[in-house]
Parts: sequence; C-alpha cells; structure tokens
Amino acid sequence: MTRGGSDGAGKASLVTDAAKLWGAAVVEQLLALVRGVIVPRYLGPGLYGVLGALGLITKYGAYLQLGVTTAVGREVPYAVTHGSAELSERLAKVGYSFNLLTSAGPAIILATYALATWGRYEAAISWGLLVFALLLITTRFETYFGTLFRARRQFGASFYFTTFKAATLFALVVGLLFLYGIYGVFVGSVIGGVVVMVVGSIWTRAWAGPWPAWPALRKLLPVGLPLAGIGALGFLLQSVDRLMVIRFFSAREVGYYMLAVTIVTFIYFLPMNVGQAMAPRIYGLRRDGDRRAFEEYIVKPSLFITYLVASVGGFAVICLIPFIRYVLSAFGAAVPVVAVLLVGATCQGGVQGAAHVLIALGRFRSIAVAQGVSLAVAVVAISLARRFGWGLVGVAAGGSAGLVTFACLVQFSAWRLMSLPARTVPRAFAYLLLPPAAVAAGLVVAFYAGSFLVANLPPGWGRKALDIVNLFLRLLLFVPVVGAFGLYVERETGFIARLRSLIKERLSPGAR
Repeated sequence: MTRGGSDGAGKASLVTDAAKLWGAAVVEQLLALVRGVIVPRYLGPGLYGVLGALGLITKYGAYLQLGVTTAVGREVPYAVTHGSAELSERLAKVGYSFNLLTSAGPAIILATYALATWGRYEAAISWGLLVFALLLITTRFETYFGTLFRARRQFGASFYFTTFKAATLFALVVGLLFLYGIYGVFVGSVIGGVVVMVVGSIWTRAWAGPWPAWPALRKLLPVGLPLAGIGALGFLLQSVDRLMVIRFFSAREVGYYMLAVTIVTFIYFLPMNVGQAMAPRIYGLRRDGDRRAFEEYIVKPSLFITYLVASVGGFAVICLIPFIRYVLSAFGAAVPVVAVLLVGATCQGGVQGAAHVLIALGRFRSIAVAQGVSLAVAVVAISLARRFGWGLVGVAAGGSAGLVTFACLVQFSAWRLMSLPARTVPRAFAYLLLPPAAVAAGLVVAFYAGSFLVANLPPGWGRKALDIVNLFLRLLLFVPVVGAFGLYVERETGFIARLRSLIKERLSPGAR
C-alpha cells in the first residue's frame, strides 16, 4: 500500500495547505486579539464576564447537531479521494439542512425562555439570552462552512471565507461597541452572523440540497452520534474550569479568567490549523489493511506542534506582563492564569494527529474513555484547588492537568493501535511533554535572571524604563533556550528544511 502523504509532493502540499489555514488564522486571530483588547477595556471585567458566560451557550449548542458536521468532515474527504464526488456533494447538502433544523429548534426554545423570564435577570443578560438564541444558528454555520471547505480541500476558499468572516464581525462588533456598549456587541454579532451565513451558503452551494435527505443522513448519523458524544465530552473537558469559575467566583474574576482563555485560544489557533490541514488527508486514507500510512501523522507532528505552541506561548507570557500593565491594567490577575493554561493547550495541540487517526479508524471509544478519565482528573484537581484556596491559578492548573492526561492517553491509544514497538513508547510521551518542559525552564531562567539583573541596576531608572529593560532582558535570556531546543525539533522533524525546499520550489522559474 502506498504511504499516504509520505512523498515529497504530499508533504509540500500539506505545508502549503497548512500555510493557507495559518494565514487565515493569523488574520482572524489578530482581529480577534484587537477586539479582545478593545471589548474588555471598554466593558470592564463585570460586563465582559457576562459576555464570556453567554458565549458558552453557542459553544455547547454546537453539539446539538449530533456530530453530523464532524461526520461530514470525516466522510467527504474519503468520498472525494475514492472517486465518489456525487456522494460527497449529497453529504455536504444534508449536513447543511440538518444543521439548520437542529439549530433553529434550540434557538426557538432559548428565545422563548428569554421572553418568559424577562426582568428576572439584569437587562444585559435578558437581551443577551435573546441575542445568543439567534447566534445559535449563525455560529453553527460559521463552523460548518469552515469544515466543508477543509473537507473538500478547498484551502484557498477557506482562507478567503475566514478572512471575510473575521473582518465583517470585527467591523460590526467594534464599531457598534463604541456607540451602544454591550448592546452594540450584541447587534453587531447578529448582523455579522447573518451576513456570513448568507455569503457562506451561496459560496458552498450546500443549501441547494434535498430535504430531508434521510438516506444520506442515515449514513452520517452512525458516525456523527459517537462523534457528537466525544465532541461534547471534549468541550466539557476544555471548559470545566470556566464552568467552575462562573459558578464559584465573582463576575470580575470571571472576566479575568475569560480574558486568559481568549489569549490562550489565540495562541492555540496556530497549531490547530496544522491539525485541520492533516485531517482531510487522514480521513481520506483507506481504513482497511496496512496502517503504515497513518503513522506519519502521529509521531513528528506531535513534537512540532507542541514546540510551536509552547514557544509562542512562552513569548506571549513574557510580553503579556507589560501589555496588561499599560493597556489592560484592570486585568492584571489574568497573566499567571495564561501561563498555567498554556501547559494544557500545548499538550492538547500535540495530539491532534493521533486523535484524527483514532477518529478515521472508528476508535471512538478510546477517545471517550480518555476524555472521561481526564475529566475526572480535572474535576478532582479543580476541587482540591478550591479547597486549599489556590484561586484562579489553581483552577487553571486543574484544567490543564485534565488536558495533559487526555493528551497522554490519546497518544498512547494511537501508538498501541499502530502496533509500534514498545521501546518507542517513551518517545510518544517525550514529544508531548519535553517542549512545554523546556519552555517552562526557559521562562524560569528568563524571569528570575531578568529580575535579578534589573534589581541590580543603578538607581534613577523610571518604572517604564525598567519595564522595557526587563522585557528585553527576559527575551534575550529566553531565546537561546527555545532556539537550542528548536535545533532538536528540526533534527527530528526536518520541518524547516522542508519549508525551505518548498519556498525554493515555488520561487524557481519553472514554477512561475
């Protein structure tokens, strides 16, 4: 059997596709980052906490589509790869109609609840419930269109659609925020969501499908239902810390924590796009016979992605302190939370390839067991953190403990499924755990040594000058540690050499 994606062209294509997704993610996340600075600065911790809590409605509501979106993302690449273009389009259209049905129903229920309880909550919450009822529909389709573009391997279209979506929502939300505060955020989100939904429907033409298309739906649901289960469990694992913060902490502390989550999400989006580029390739591989084609997506991507997240996260933590101090001074308590959350995000990003392999081969139970065990670890750790009074940092550490446990269990399950030699198992865990450990060591050196040097400067320096000197010293101390470990990563993965070869190929006269 030919090893999928192991040839040079396949590797170059993967790098190109990941670069397109990265480009879109950079645009989207830069706009989200700017919005993430403006909105909390303008609203303050209390209202920003309300907005963050309402946002969980759409995130949990996404799983009411019973996994059909994820099933489309799994089955469409397989159909395209094996010459069933007609089946691919039929699956895409039934996914659209099913998403509309399963988002409109909950939206009506939530809107009815908002109207029936009007006045029970403060005005921002009552209006927010009504608005997020509409967003249950629009945000569902933002996700679906992105999944469909990637499943069809239309990464260029994915880039333009994502850029359009991000720019539209940014302009409307931020523009109306200055005029109407949190209500402007509500109105901008609704108008932008409707515009994006209409444009995406026309672009993908998935709306022009038969209703209700039950034969195709019967093909998707046996895959979608278990995927919905692990999807919901996975998001619960990712958000259990936020739920605990919302339940047991003040509105201001919720605002601190939500800002930390926003920053970590921005960092996590970069490696997530590598996983999204790998997914259609993994799902397109044959699911019977020789499994060697899957191996390439388990081993080296773990090391590269964890190194990428950990390194970017380390630089973010160093730069975040002066940024928060001078731009979002009311959110200083978010900084240590970001540092702790990054540990879990790093390991979670590193197992994307392994998780996609398990999904492609139908090993849903392995993922569900890993999620259940990891969720129990997170709940116990967070409960202990609350009992001992460790505050938001303790909650973040408990959430990260759950994600690290999940990453290790999924990596081990995929390793065992591939029947790889037992002597290589330590490498599976080393690729997950060594990068965050190396970056953490670099941060400790940078912070302690930098603070020591600054403390021994001659008197007379102003606070801003000391902050600038401290920032540069920490960066100068951190870069050698990250760079040294990067040499090991390059030796193991050859990513930079592959990227250099791709760029040279693209710039050669024959490629023009």
